[in-house]
Amino acid sequence: MSLIVHKYGGTSMGSIERIQNVAKRVAKWMRAGHQVVVVPSAMSGET
Repeated sequence: MSLIVHKYGGTSMGSIERIQNVAKRVAKWMRAGHQVVVVPSAMSGET
């Protein structure tokens, strides 16, 4: 088991569909038995 840190921001948080894709990616790592830390940034165009 590994600790994985992912930072997502900008275009990867730019829409509901993209946020759902991030969630699916994180869930995949967790199902594989890894601990995951997610660092979200602002959605595209919000800062």
